[in-house]
Amino acid sequence: FYDGINGSYKGRITSKEPLTVFFRKEGWIDIGGNRWTPEEHFDIVDIR
Repeated sequence: FYDGINGSYKGRITSKEPLTVFFRKEGWIDIGGNRWTPEEHFDIVDIR
């Protein structure tokens, strides 16, 4: 994950648990805690 859209790399997401997506922008998803990841690596299955 990254600290923002096109930001600095901060680490890997190793959990297989579902994540909450707080925001989507320009092909990136905000997973909370100032953590962003490219949307292409995830399957979004429930949009509310």
